[in-house]
Amino acid sequence: MRCLEARCGTTCYDCRCPTSAHRPTGVIAARLHGVETIRDFLASAAVTLILDLPFLLIFIGIMFWYSVTLTLVVLAIIAVIVTLRRVGRATLPASIERTVPARRPAPGVRH
Repeated sequence: MRCLEARCGTTCYDCRCPTSAHRPTGVIAARLHGVETIRDFLASAAVTLILDLPFLLIFIGIMFWYSVTLTLVVLAIIAVIVTLRRVGRATLPASIERTVPARRPAPGVRH
């Protein structure tokens, strides 16, 4: 039994994956970076927007079919929210700079 266990153990532990061939670290890092780039693209907002856009149009069409008035109210509210967000994005950094004083260390205090 020990002989079988020793043979199986050495076979399993000596097994080398094809990806673990002797490659420079830069090659492996470049491959991992490529995979990360693809993953980031697939999780990006642009891809989500492209996939959600047809369904958005279908839902708005169904809403118009159900009630034109309610749909126009909802679309107007969405337009107001988008406008306020854009205005807020433009004015927020300037207001933060005016209200928050510059962070300077006090004399004699070490960081």
